[in-house]
Amino acid sequence: LYATSENGQYTATSPTYVNAGSYPVYYRVSKVGYATVTGCEMVDIKKIPGAIALSSSEGLLTTANSGSFSVITNKSGGSLSVKIANPQIITTAINGNKISMKPLAPGKTTITVTSAATDNFTEASATYTIIIKSGTLNVTSKSYSGVYDGKPHGITVNCPGADVAYSSSRDGVYSSKCPVYTDAGIYTVYYKVSKNGYETFYGSETVTISKAANKLELSGNKGTINISNNSDLIVRIISNSSAASIAATSSNPNIASVIVNGEQIIIKAYDKGEATITVTSKSTSNYESASVTYLLIVEREKLNVMHSSYEGIYDGLPHNISVSCPGATITYSVSENGDYTAQNPGFVDAGTHFVYYKVEKPGYESFYGKESVVIT
Repeated sequence: LYATSENGQYTATSPTYVNAGSYPVYYRVSKVGYATVTGCEMVDIKKIPGAIALSSSEGLLTTANSGSFSVITNKSGGSLSVKIANPQIITTAINGNKISMKPLAPGKTTITVTSAATDNFTEASATYTIIIKSGTLNVTSKSYSGVYDGKPHGITVNCPGADVAYSSSRDGVYSSKCPVYTDAGIYTVYYKVSKNGYETFYGSETVTISKAANKLELSGNKGTINISNNSDLIVRIISNSSAASIAATSSNPNIASVIVNGEQIIIKAYDKGEATITVTSKSTSNYESASVTYLLIVEREKLNVMHSSYEGIYDGLPHNISVSCPGATITYSVSENGDYTAQNPGFVDAGTHFVYYKVEKPGYESFYGKESVVIT
């Protein structure tokens, strides 16, 4: 007979056990004519080792991204728990067989997933190694390129939620104020973009400001001087946007010279002809140089010469031509290419005599002519 306790009720059926544990079984053996034998034996059933398997043993995340892995085998069906070796860099949450991970900082750690012991299974664990790297920032930046306009210009850097700092030198002091530039030139602006959990982003862009074209304009582009008037021609500068100093030159200094007096170009003529006056506004830090031209025509006034021949009958007296021009010098010659003198030649004998003359006066166009003395 069998019983589960020494003083319990004995039956003919030996008790059996399925679950793990140590169970005493008491027995009593009796037979007529024999002494009754009693005793106790043990039924020892050991727990089966638990087993747990993960969907992966390792993973890689950035601080910008969450992730997860799963328990794909839990032989005992025991409740799951998680232990993080370094909880400063990651947090986890369990939902069924899924373990979600949220990175906090770069680093490397292990996550131990444990299936608790049950009646018939021992506790079981598996580890997951996670490497966390800094996230990569999505930074957009743009340089500036333009022509000088007197306004400040800078670069553009965008990264939502991040801090942007700027410096005018790579190893200089960075601040939240973006440098701006007004004058023509090429400037490099360095920047760094930072955000908690992300790798700091470094970059540079340029501000390129080209010199502006200078607007140089005169009061005219063509003029005439009559040298007989002995007066200068004045051309005014009506536009010089750079306000740079002005220089002027003459293409033919023998015809005319030029000087600059403030916003006036003073032209002095010397001889008949043409000269091109070039006026230049010098280059400045923000403006290109500019040049304009002025065509000068120098003329001489014509002399008002009175002249006449002589015609008469032989009378034994000398006769000559008549030439007059007040204030002018008159010279004569008996041949076109001969020597001219101030003496007006006179003729007595009958015949036709030609006299060439030249009339000159400073500032006037020389006058050449021919008259005759006819004596019959």
